[in-house]
Amino acid sequence: MGLGWTYTRQQRYAEAERLFERVFQRCLETLGEEHDLTQEMMNGLITVYTTDASRYDKAERLGRRCLEFRRRALGDEHPETLEAMGLLAGVCVKQGRREEAESLYQTVQETQLRLETQYDKVLRQLVGLAHLYIEQARYAEAEPLLLQEFQRRAKQFGPQHSHTIDMLNQLASLYESWNKPEEAARWLARRSGNANGGM
Repeated sequence: MGLGWTYTRQQRYAEAERLFERVFQRCLETLGEEHDLTQEMMNGLITVYTTDASRYDKAERLGRRCLEFRRRALGDEHPETLEAMGLLAGVCVKQGRREEAESLYQTVQETQLRLETQYDKVLRQLVGLAHLYIEQARYAEAEPLLLQEFQRRAKQFGPQHSHTIDMLNQLASLYESWNKPEEAARWLARRSGNANGGM
């Protein structure tokens, strides 16, 4: 449901929620909970719910429901299961339960490394783990995760896309926090190069 995700990216959350909820209920009735489209709508609702502190509990319940289903239907190591685990970890972060979030994210990372999977849905969940490491000043652990995501976005979207620029900014911020001003400046210079049409 591309329109729902477009609304989400545009921060039009009320419109996104109405669309996700309507399609989710229709999918439940006609396709069942196990269908891919039903699961995608659940992901959309979890994402929207985590933008509102009053509905973090609702996001958690739906996230656990989604993860349990995918574990049962697909197994612990399936990319869709790992994506659901990452989404639930993001909810835990919002709730201030960082130890649980880190454990979930690390399971995603360890499984991805062990299986050598390169699924976009899995890799982008690891940005959340990088942010947790940055909060704890564990910069050396955060760095490869952000670099990996930058490279993925540059390859998928191109160097001038806003998604790529966002990761470039996050890397510059990491190095500033890490007291590596020269490295931060190098990434900020690359951002300027992007704005001028090159890297």
